[in-house]
Formats: sequence, C-alpha cells, structure tokens
Amino acid sequence: MEQKSTWLTPPPFHNSSCSHPRYLSGSQVNITLWDITQALFILLLSAGILGANLLLVLVINSRRYSKYIHSQPRYLLTSLASNDLAIGLFVTPFGFLPALYHCWPYGEIFCQIQSLLRGALSQQSAVILICMAIDRYMCMLHPARYHKHSSKKVVAQERRLSTNSSRTMAAMSLGFIVMVTPWTIQEVVAACTGTKVPQFIDFLVTWLALSNSFWNPFLYWLLNNHFRQVCKELFLSKVLCRRQAPLNSKARCCSTNSSIVVATQATAPPMPSGARGDLEGLSEKYWGEILERTVSSNSLQRLQRVYGHTQPLPPTPARPNGNVISELRLFETVQIEI
Repeated sequence: MEQKSTWLTPPPFHNSSCSHPRYLSGSQVNITLWDITQALFILLLSAGILGANLLLVLVINSRRYSKYIHSQPRYLLTSLASNDLAIGLFVTPFGFLPALYHCWPYGEIFCQIQSLLRGALSQQSAVILICMAIDRYMCMLHPARYHKHSSKKVVAQERRLSTNSSRTMAAMSLGFIVMVTPWTIQEVVAACTGTKVPQFIDFLVTWLALSNSFWNPFLYWLLNNHFRQVCKELFLSKVLCRRQAPLNSKARCCSTNSSIVVATQATAPPMPSGARGDLEGLSEKYWGEILERTVSSNSLQRLQRVYGHTQPLPPTPARPNGNVISELRLFETVQIEI
C-alpha cells in the first residue's frame, strides 16, 4: 500500500517557483540571447496557432466552402482545429515566462494542470486523426456505403472532392507522426532510464511537437486549392471590403433613355463623312430616317424583349419623312409608354 501511494504522489519540485530567494535577489538570473529567442519563438508560435486554426474553422464552415467538402470531413477537421485552438490558448502561451526566466511562476497546481493538458490534448489529436483515417478508408474503398449513410448525393464530383480531402488528411497525419515521435521517444527514454535530457534537446523536441498545431492548417492551405481560393475571396470581401462586380453590371445600371439611344444608334443609317462633325447641318430628311427606324416595329419589339413586356406592340405604319415635328412627338410618346 505504501508503494502504491508513493506512485500516486506528484514528483517534488525544486526551485520551480519564481518566488525562490535566488530569483528574488536577482543575482543569479541571467537572461541570455538564447532565452530571448526561445521566448519570442513561443510567443510567435502561440499567435500562429490561434490565427491559423481560427481561419481554418471559419473557412471550412462558411457557405462558400460548403460545396467543396463533405459534411463528415468538415466535422473532423473542425474538431481537430478546435483541439489545436485549445493548445494555443491553454498550453503554449504559458511557456513564455519559464523560457525567459528559467522558473515556473504559476504555482504547483497549475503546473500539474499544464502537464495534464499537454498529454490529453496531444492524445485527443491522435484520436481525431485516427477517426479521419477510418473515415477516409470507408470513403475511398466503400464509396456507395459511405455516401448512403452520410449523404444523399453520389457524383463524380463528390468522389473527386473525397480524393482531395483524403490526400490532405493523409499529409496532416504524416506531419503529426513526424512532429510528435521525437518527443514521445524522449519521454519514454527519460522515464525508463531516469536520466535528464539536455535543455536544448528538450526545448527542441517539446516545441516541435507543439508546433504541429500550427502545421495542420498550413498543410491544409498548401494542398487544397479551393481552400486558398475561398480564403482569398473572404479576405477581399470581409477585410478589404472589395467585391467583384457582376458581368452584367453595366446593363443593370443603364437607364431607359440610354437603352433607347443604343437602339437608335444601332438602327440609324450611316452618317455622311462630311456631316459627322456638324450635327446641326443635317438635313430634315436624315432626321426623319433616324426617327422612322427608331420607332419602327423591329426597334419596339427589341425594347419589348429587353424590358419584359408581355403584350406585343402593334407595327408602326410608315410616315412621311418631311414632318420632323410629328416624328419627334411620336418618339416622345413611345419613350414614355416604355
């Protein structure tokens, strides 16, 4: 019983608090360039983990990206990104001061909580990656059964999207193995032999494993073209407030008068070369031809198709070209009706 009780007690802490006399006196606290480098690396890594995973969660759950990803991989990726967000919030930021001052300023209880969170969140990432592997296995080898239980649509496009998701998730699983394996080997060797790992190696393998929370969104961005495209669109529309104008924006902004002018230009006879620069010198007959063609049945039918009139307009009878005033009045009447 005594032996079991000693196994359950936490290991003793020696000089673990920054309130120790040697830290309070300041005589033996020397902050080197390497300490500052470690602290800056931890700070930048924490910011990168938070920003990258928050972006991943927002993009893959947006309406623009919903057509590029299946619902099941989206849930798994959201869970993995949320787990990495927890690491960026509750684990990595608290390594800044210990790396700088070589002491633990947060107390013994919080140190045990930190140890628990590091192990639990890392194991949870491994479990989510295993679930992703099982999901991709069922999707690629048993597509009919997979889509029958998870979706109502099975097309070639769905299979292509599944292939892209499988490739990305495989890269993320491989990255997790590469990043976490050195830290796992170190912990096993230190526990079995009871030896203390050098500080440089301990810092390197520990923060290499924790940096996996940043590389997961980066790999997804690197290997997924649709994700990069949606990120760019959201950045332009939400951050820079820029929107792509529709192709028919000019037609929507044009007024009725401009449409009539366009129709007039399209149906008007070619102007003489000598009269192009002087419109006032045009003859009465020329203006009569312009008005006659403008209010002809073909022009009115064209305007009817543009503005969606349901009743056909009657054909316009021929009128003499000499009376310009009557032609202008008829033209104004047709313009008001339209």
